[in-house]
Amino acid sequence: MSHLVNQDNFSGPDETKFDLGDKSQMTAGQFGLPLNCDWAWRPEEFYQQDAICPQTSPKSGVKIGPTTKLFFNGPTPPLEIWAQPKISDRKSVGLGLTLDDFSGDFLSLSFAAPDGAVAHMTKFTLFRCDFGAASDHPVTLYPRLNVKYGPSVAQFTQTVRLAEGHKSVTFDLGFHPFQVGDFSKIWLDMIINSPAQNQIVIHDLTLLRHPRGQF
Repeated sequence: MSHLVNQDNFSGPDETKFDLGDKSQMTAGQFGLPLNCDWAWRPEEFYQQDAICPQTSPKSGVKIGPTTKLFFNGPTPPLEIWAQPKISDRKSVGLGLTLDDFSGDFLSLSFAAPDGAVAHMTKFTLFRCDFGAASDHPVTLYPRLNVKYGPSVAQFTQTVRLAEGHKSVTFDLGFHPFQVGDFSKIWLDMIINSPAQNQIVIHDLTLLRHPRGQF
């Protein structure tokens, strides 16, 4: 994937909004960070009612929540962004996309992680993204972690075939020749190829950081 989303002017929320009592049940549970995890973040869009701004026919680059921007190519489509309210057996708020007449090649939801993502970070680091999602028709999703260090951006991409359910992907930073101390920003792109004629809902999402073993 070669679509680079520029987040230089995107300020994320403070991690104090990550409520340990309302974390994603898929990941951190109810009583603190998961084992061997030194940082975790769950975007407000998935636990704060009214954090998602519903829109119809938005422009590429529009901000749709406290941490999220939407990017796509092609003409402005009759695309709908909506929030799926919390229901009794789910503590999360779903972020929904209706793409019946979308004509572009790709669409990306870009989540700007807060500054704590790079605090005390070393080049021996693993990030994991846990998320729940569903689509009317199977689609290929490319979760991509972007790490800005100095003037450069390193990108780590995974591939997920999405229909419905809980997914988990890992980004191993240990093989990239980072210079320690240069980290300044991290954001996560959820890139969807050929999303037309589909309805997609991301039910929940959590980004977690783990120290990586050194060899």
